[in-house]
Amino acid sequence: MLREFFAWWGAQLRDLLPQDLRRSALGGGDALLITPIGPLGQGVEAIAADLRRGGRESPLGHFALGAIGADLARAAGRTTVLRLDDSDVLGKTVSLPLAAERELDQALTFEMDRETPFTAEELYWNHRVIGTDRQNGRLSVRLSLIPKANLDPLLADLAAVGIRPKRVEITGGPDKGTYLPLNGDGSRSNRSSHHLLWPMAACCAALAVATIVTP
Repeated sequence: MLREFFAWWGAQLRDLLPQDLRRSALGGGDALLITPIGPLGQGVEAIAADLRRGGRESPLGHFALGAIGADLARAAGRTTVLRLDDSDVLGKTVSLPLAAERELDQALTFEMDRETPFTAEELYWNHRVIGTDRQNGRLSVRLSLIPKANLDPLLADLAAVGIRPKRVEITGGPDKGTYLPLNGDGSRSNRSSHHLLWPMAACCAALAVATIVTP
């Protein structure tokens, strides 16, 4: 019981950290891993499932969406991650004024329909800063984008059997390892990470304790 508590606690703490800090923690955390078989937007009919525990992955098999058993649904009680190939994810590098750095989420939300064929509300998305040119006052930002119209049908099919992924992991290409939250509006939840230094430090310390205690 104690081991299960610390595993759950660790997963909750990891979700509080910004992506840049949780990338390594997320990569090794226990999770049910779901991978669609076939491209999004063309009617996914089956998935592959793996279980990651203690840094090791064990295949659970391939499942038709209409025939997912109770055992797999119960396994989804832990953190669930949806893995997507880079072919299912749109990527774009944009240049913004350096002044946008302080409220980057808001700036990107406002600019999304100018930089892409979509509004921010039509996407699951995330971003990372890849370059800062202070001399010229410019900021280079890499966007990772998934149209909701492509992903929502799969999420609905999974939710119907009790599987609700909390995030997407990109498994290939230049954005490999990037995570996209599945939190409704698709944007990053750490809008004011520079104000959260001490809470993040506390989370990191607690994660270290959880890692030691949990086999």
